[in-house]
Amino acid sequence: MTNRDELRTIGLFNDSFPPIMDGVSLTTQRYAYWLQKKNQPVCVITTKSPNFTDNEPFPIYRYSSISVFGRKPYMFGLPNIDLSFKTRIDKVSFGLVHAHCPFSSGNIALRISKGQKVPFVATFHSKYRDDFERSVHNKQIAKLMVKEIIRFYEKADEVWISQPSVEETIREYGFKGKN
Repeated sequence: MTNRDELRTIGLFNDSFPPIMDGVSLTTQRYAYWLQKKNQPVCVITTKSPNFTDNEPFPIYRYSSISVFGRKPYMFGLPNIDLSFKTRIDKVSFGLVHAHCPFSSGNIALRISKGQKVPFVATFHSKYRDDFERSVHNKQIAKLMVKEIIRFYEKADEVWISQPSVEETIREYGFKGKN
């Protein structure tokens, strides 16, 4: 298809996006930038950041969030209480949803994928167990949290990894599907 009006939107879902500056937020930003540069309709779905105004050449749909205790500048998304966000995002016709994290934005991607019957891709970016152990200081709780993360990834039509060594991590966590 070459006619832009015929193309359906690719949604990139991530709980962090600039002004939060980490590897995954920058990956999501660059991915969106280059897709729109190639005339592919794209939008980003992410948490709100206090006192920040977006200035990107593609739509960004932000939903209510609160700061994650002890993990500044990260935000904990609350999309289910943001009716304005839900109304706006439900009007977007997606052709593909791509989650870059398994938390609030990833669950929005999963919901949209099921509702609009479009492919659901999820990229596994992080060593979640290490992050959880640092945050909750309990290996058993971290293990349960990782189990939930793997359940999320197993619902994806495809799981992408950034480099071959990451496959070792996701397999160690219990992922059995293809990536």
